[in-house]
Amino acid sequence: MESYVLTPKNKKQAERLKALADELKLSIGILNDEDKEDAGLLRAMKEGENDKRKVSLKTFFKNLQSE
Repeated sequence: MESYVLTPKNKKQAERLKALADELKLSIGILNDEDKEDAGLLRAMKEGENDKRKVSLKTFFKNLQSE
C-alpha cells in the first residue's frame, strides 16, 4: 500500500488532519527532523541514480549542509 506525507501549515490543520485520520481509522505517525532529512537524502539519491553528471564530494557535502 502507498504511504503519503502531509505537512500541515499550522496547528489547526494538524488537528484537522489527525481528526480525519482517526475518523477514517488510518494510522498516523510524526516525522522528526532526522526522518525528514533521511527522506530528502533518499529522494536525492533516487533522482541522481540515472544522472550521468559528476559532482565533487566537496560540492555534494556543501549542498547537503545548506539544506
